[in-house]
Formats: sequence, C-alpha cells, structure tokens
Amino acid sequence: MRLAIRYATRFLYAGPVWQSHNVLRACPVADERQRVLEYHVTTTPPSRVFSYVDYWGTRVDSFGVRRAHPRLEIVAEMLVETEAPTLPAWAAVLGCSEGMFEARVTRAAPDVARAGRRAAPALDRRARHCCCDEASSRMRTTTSSWCSASP
Repeated sequence: MRLAIRYATRFLYAGPVWQSHNVLRACPVADERQRVLEYHVTTTPPSRVFSYVDYWGTRVDSFGVRRAHPRLEIVAEMLVETEAPTLPAWAAVLGCSEGMFEARVTRAAPDVARAGRRAAPALDRRARHCCCDEASSRMRTTTSSWCSASP
C-alpha cells in the first residue's frame, strides 16, 4: 500500500522573531515492511534544511531562519510504501490462521482503541479470542482494549 503523508506545523508569534533554530523528526522509519520512496521538507520563510541520522537511526532535519519573521511554517511531505504483516510463528501454536491475525496485539492510543471497539463486532469471536486474549496470556504481552473487546 502506498501512503502519501503531509505533516505541517505552523508557529504564529506575537511579534517578529530572529535566529530561529529548529529540528524536525518526521521521516518515517524504513524497515522490512516499510519503504520511504520520497521525503522532503520545506519551510516558510524559506531556509536551507540540513539532514543527518542521529544515534538511534532517526533522520533529523535541521534548519534555521535568521531574518525577522512573524510566523514559521514547516511542511514535510512523504510517500511511503508498506506491506501487510505476516503471521508470527507463535500465532500458529495458538491455532490462528493468516486471515485471523492482523497485528492487533498492541497498545493503542485511546482514540484508536475506541474506534477498534466499534469495529470489533465485525471480527468473529474465535479471531478475537485467539489473537488477542490467548496471545496476551501465553506471551505475557499487553493488549489494547481494541483486542480485548467483549463478544
């Protein structure tokens, strides 16, 4: 799946500011299931963006605006290609099939968990039980309320 992502931040100041130095960490990680096809950062007012990779492997975009400016806008645009997750080896032991597991054994943000609870009835009871409840107890992982929705 290809995702076009646009990240924007705007700062509005009470008056003009000078010597604004900034860093941005908005570039998605590239791994075995995700590739960053395009990524670029623009600023208003315009500035030169220098990029480097920090100690933890995160891309950092650094820039500064020297002249006086009453506002600053930063836009990062990217095109990311992702692949569906594969069934982990431990799920087969629990009797899960490829169609039942969709990488839901995770901790979700509260708003994501609420959306998941509304969608959970669409999952059959066996899928919810196998891929969430048993995985949680046997693997001693923390599941979100998305997974542990009651039947």
